[in-house]
Amino acid sequence: MSESKNDPNDVSLEVAASVAKALTGLTSPSESPKPVLMNDLVEHLRGHRPGSEARINAALATNGDLAALFSMLVRQHRVTHAPRLVAAQSAGAVDERQGEQFVVRLRGSNADPSQVYVILEFDPTGAIQDGQAVNLLAEKAATMTTQSFPALHDFRTQVIVDQSSDLCALLRDPDSEISIIGVLA
Repeated sequence: MSESKNDPNDVSLEVAASVAKALTGLTSPSESPKPVLMNDLVEHLRGHRPGSEARINAALATNGDLAALFSMLVRQHRVTHAPRLVAAQSAGAVDERQGEQFVVRLRGSNADPSQVYVILEFDPTGAIQDGQAVNLLAEKAATMTTQSFPALHDFRTQVIVDQSSDLCALLRDPDSEISIIGVLA
């Protein structure tokens, strides 16, 4: 049987493929979620995928094996951390968290009340070196977010974020845990 470019079956297959491709683009992410793979977790820890929190949080909440893998990655790459606050200290939202060899402070912006400075200060004798960039991972149960910080200057670095951000909510929540990840190559 010889093939012809004018064969109606070939055109029908092309049209069907085009329609399927167009419909795939119209489905919502909840109908066809993109799987979270190991490289997604590593890139998220590196701070290279800041818009992926919702997808990764959903996957971690529903996939115990993935959550265990992510916890292992965090433990392997964590330089230092601040555990959950004890009950006596957790009387509500907090603006300062003390970790092992570092402090996280949240200070309101004078220029824009809807913004907050997240300030990291490190102990000069600790594992983080001056001039090193870091990522902060804040997590509570199956909710987590990461924030990349610029290189330390005099063992201090800061970013400005929205007051309503997930990062601010988790940093102020006494039940959250904070990990400092040295920037991964």
